Amino acid sequence: MADDPIRGYVEARAVYENARSRAEHSVAAVQDVAKKLSRWDSVMFANVSSAGFPLELQTALSIDGRQWPSIDALAQGVSSYHTARSNMEQAWSRVPGHLRSGLQAPPR
Repeated sequence: MADDPIRGYVEARAVYENARSRAEHSVAAVQDVAKKLSRWDSVMFANVSSAGFPLELQTALSIDGRQWPSIDALAQGVSSYHTARSNMEQAWSRVPGHLRSGLQAPPR
């Protein structure tokens, strides 16, 4: 990888895209819960502890505990994104200008 700056960049970009996708998925799960909690009095939780909910909520808004990332998983995902982004930008800087044609530059 170190000998081929193009390959290094392509690989770093793939790692970045994967990390970005994982972080976006976790953030979307949190945003979905936040949206549902704006109607907290109509929400029920599934797949969490032993909390009970009224029968009329069984068909209402539901938050699935299995879809909720832990704060550690969320922080790790965002941290991995930043690390991958930095690595991708560094790999891009190692690609000589005349070899960048045809490569997609890092997103801004």
